[in-house]
Amino acid sequence: MELINIIKEDYDCNNSFIFFDPPYYVQGNKLYTNFYKDSNHKSLGQGIATLNDYYWITTYDYAPQIYEIYTQWEGIQSFEYKLQYSAQTKRRAAEYLFASEKTIIDSHDRVKLLQI
Repeated sequence: MELINIIKEDYDCNNSFIFFDPPYYVQGNKLYTNFYKDSNHKSLGQGIATLNDYYWITTYDYAPQIYEIYTQWEGIQSFEYKLQYSAQTKRRAAEYLFASEKTIIDSHDRVKLLQI
């Protein structure tokens, strides 16, 4: 994936923090004009997994396919957390947060992270 190569070539792993915000897996085709297919999510996950020396996080909707993509590699922290949505209907929903081992992740008052 071109983005991963740009990061490795142009950004210092000790002075960079990267937040990957990919399109949702389940609802992506309904929310975005440029949504990812399963193969795109897998390719991005595989690329992100090679960034062991970087500080990074990514968040995703709560889909079993995403869990499988990001938990297959060592060196990736995996968390689940709940969010309050209010776009159409007010509700609480779970999402995933994945991070490099180098990135320190903590819960906060409104977001409690559950390591999985």
